[in-house]
Amino acid sequence: MRTRDSNVLVERLQRLLNEGEISARALSRQAGLGDTYVNDVLTGKNASPSIPAVQAIAKALDTSIAYLVGETGHQDGAAAHAIAAIPVIGIIEVGAFRKPQANSNFPLVERPLSQSYPDARHFVLTVGDASMGAASKDGPILPGMEVLCVDMADAGLQVESGRIYAIRRTLDGGQTYETIIRRAMVFRDRVELSAESGQPEDERIVVSGLSTDPRQPIFALGLVYGIFRGLE
Repeated sequence: MRTRDSNVLVERLQRLLNEGEISARALSRQAGLGDTYVNDVLTGKNASPSIPAVQAIAKALDTSIAYLVGETGHQDGAAAHAIAAIPVIGIIEVGAFRKPQANSNFPLVERPLSQSYPDARHFVLTVGDASMGAASKDGPILPGMEVLCVDMADAGLQVESGRIYAIRRTLDGGQTYETIIRRAMVFRDRVELSAESGQPEDERIVVSGLSTDPRQPIFALGLVYGIFRGLE
């Protein structure tokens, strides 16, 4: 893919990484690319990234291809997030198996909706532990924050490599569930779910497949589209 200036893509990509305090490796994963893809573009090792790859990078950075390649001088690719009352349906905490809560008991909070799936069902999870050390595009996911999610089944989504998901797992046939967040890497014969916390107790989960069916012992509940740190 050619740009109007061979340095524009690199310069703007590096600027957005710096502004968002995101590593090249983290961005590559968020875009569903190989771990070194973005770094190869930045260093010139990959001087002609493909159009689909640049599209994926632009989406992960919440910007437009036109901005990245120098066709426009401002980031006009993303509309403002709409705000709505979203239910807080639970807490993310490894090893904490809880009974599902009735929908009528969920507290509501005013939070931004997903730009990609604004009409799908949304929900919020409170982060109760540090088991997900990886950075989202908005920064590290830490205790006390909230993760904003789109309901996978309602949006008709499939699990994709490099994205972060809210996962539910049961050990007693669905009486109680553990809610965790993991980054997914999809392979032909398996799906690997990684915490990326650096802690040995936060194991990598490997399953033959990952659906959105709540009748399964482990399933994808929501796609994490953002995090909320609070106002102060």
